Amino acid sequence: MCYLANVSPKLQKYTLGQVQSPLFVAANTMDFWIKGARKTLLSLLRYVDMLILNEREARELTGVTGLVRAGNLLLELGPELEFVVLSKGEHGALLLGKNSLFSCPAYPLGAVRDPTGAGRQFRGGVVGYLANTCNEKNSSGITFEKLRLAVICGTVLASLSVEAFGLERLCTLT
Repeated sequence: MCYLANVSPKLQKYTLGQVQSPLFVAANTMDFWIKGARKTLLSLLRYVDMLILNEREARELTGVTGLVRAGNLLLELGPELEFVVLSKGEHGALLLGKNSLFSCPAYPLGAVRDPTGAGRQFRGGVVGYLANTCNEKNSSGITFEKLRLAVICGTVLASLSVEAFGLERLCTLT
């Protein structure tokens, strides 16, 4: 599992070049790179299996407002790109595959204290779940079903993380 976190697409591509035969490549981006390094970002997507971004970034990258349509357009951007995960903040997330769609609601909350970092928690939950369950020892591959569970894990972690400041809420989980 190789996760290309949100840095310059040029650095992401360089980093990916250092990895020998990754089982699965996931990447993240943001509006800054979509606007300022679009061509490099699009060329990177030819080597990525899964793109994780938020709804605003998906709309900006595709130019369409409908999220399912935006996700399907994103899937056409790279021959390796099999999955797109669109985070929708307090409304959960969408997982799109070539012929599959999963809509995951947000985990119900009592109160929101600090939303800072919720997107990072979401991506960390998705990628962490995949890294823990889909590794060389368990090389059955990353399936849509495993990705559904990863998105659920990411959504729960992100939702819980906003109930307190920093990592306070996550440190209380058992």
